[in-house]
Amino acid sequence: MEIYSLKQTRTINKLRVLNTIRFEPGITRNMISEKTGLDPSTVTKLVNEMKRKKMIYEKGILPSKLGRHSKRLYVNKEFSKAIVVDLGVTHSLVGLSFFDGSVEVIDEFDTPDTPEECFRVLTERVSRFPGVFPLIVIGVPGSVDKTHKKLAFAPNLNRWRDVDVEKYFKVFEVYLENDANLAALAETMKNKHFGDRKNIVYILVREGIGGGIIIEGRLYKGSFNAAGEIGHMKMYDRGPCFCGRVGCWEANTSISTVCISTKRKKPFLERPCTRNSRLCAACTKRMTSQRRSWTSSQPS
Repeated sequence: MEIYSLKQTRTINKLRVLNTIRFEPGITRNMISEKTGLDPSTVTKLVNEMKRKKMIYEKGILPSKLGRHSKRLYVNKEFSKAIVVDLGVTHSLVGLSFFDGSVEVIDEFDTPDTPEECFRVLTERVSRFPGVFPLIVIGVPGSVDKTHKKLAFAPNLNRWRDVDVEKYFKVFEVYLENDANLAALAETMKNKHFGDRKNIVYILVREGIGGGIIIEGRLYKGSFNAAGEIGHMKMYDRGPCFCGRVGCWEANTSISTVCISTKRKKPFLERPCTRNSRLCAACTKRMTSQRRSWTSSQPS
């Protein structure tokens, strides 16, 4: 059993209160106490502290037949912002993340073949954003080193290896993380159906396959920061993988593989071209268009 200091306990309780407000905007102090099991006086102290820092605010009341009306609480989304990037194999998105957990997509671009060109395009797009942002968070389809500044290896990105991402961003604090790990964390924070579950395995299927592992509420990454790389487990005796091995789960069941293997079953799926061992964005769009045409031509 892990023992927490008084300061750690206070921080944990503050996050519990804050996330409860995130999940249920308009909740009251008494309702937070009931949901979290925290003493009402503790909830009041934490709420007042976050109000002073403008992390949350009060708006409106919840009428009560007995006693005083309760004030509703909301997260101040403008309290903190960060630039977020979903660096995809064929297509990338750039947006703003707000303190309430919401994200607004601002820009997008087809992912270039080389890391130099990719981060040149990305820095150029980010420079257009109005305002000052202290942090840029980049989700990548590959493994990162323990400093979260360097992309260690991304098989589906033309086997990019040892890319120092921090050097491309002089005015931002860079935080690099595997896309499946970020998706797993997002589910724990935004998906209220998880409830109080602390152990989760999240599987992300895109052009490749990745996994995020949450144990006791914390992201588990293993000794080499690659615990969730389940797509590269050997599952078959066939299928060359971009990582250089044969038989990886990803090489046999990812979206790219399914699209190619389904070619024989549905006429709308032409075999896509391979752009430096990647499914190019143009082919993806063409296949989508062909799929719509084929679907509309079928009898209902």
